[in-house]
Amino acid sequence: MTGDDLRSRRIAVVADTALQGGALILRLEAEGWGLLQLPPQDLPQPAFDAALGLVLDQIEDYARHGYSIGLFLPPEAPALRAALSDGLRERGIAADIM
Repeated sequence: MTGDDLRSRRIAVVADTALQGGALILRLEAEGWGLLQLPPQDLPQPAFDAALGLVLDQIEDYARHGYSIGLFLPPEAPALRAALSDGLRERGIAADIM
């Protein structure tokens, strides 16, 4: 953490639907989390897979640089949870489900 950066080397990976209303964003910011939004689940499958691959690349880079990864996923999104968990497992990335 440097200067005015209030994050503490923690990245919250968040489903787009969980950000509606802004309450979660404010909470994460107050708790010192950086934010990485997942692609919308209603994208056509090839586009979703490509976008998720890019997010996984970012997560992998954060993990490589010592960031803690927290997954903030709604329980009503089991397919998203499974896709993300599979991608993280394939890359050997540990993440906490919040």
